[in-house]
Amino acid sequence: WIDANDVIIGLTDMIAADRLSPDYPISYPAPGPFRYVIEANAGWFTDNGISPGDTVDVADAVAHGSQGAIPICETLGYQEKPASAP
Repeated sequence: WIDANDVIIGLTDMIAADRLSPDYPISYPAPGPFRYVIEANAGWFTDNGISPGDTVDVADAVAHGSQGAIPICETLGYQEKPASAP
C-alpha cells in the first residue's frame, strides 16, 4: 500500500484465493488512504528489507504500465466499468 507521497503505508500478507470458497473473494482493508498497490510473492518485501515508512519511486512503473501483463479483470472475465462523465 503506497500513499500519494510514494510512502509505503503498510504491507498485507494475503492468502491464496480459493474461488470455490464461500468467502471468495476476500477483501483486505487498506491501512489508510492509498494511491497504489503493488503485489508480490509472499514474503518478498520483508525478504528484501522493505517496510512501512520506506519511500518508493513509482513514476517509471506508472509511466510504462504493466507492459504485456494481462489485467486481472480480463483474467477473471470481468468488464471494467467506464468512467462516468462529470
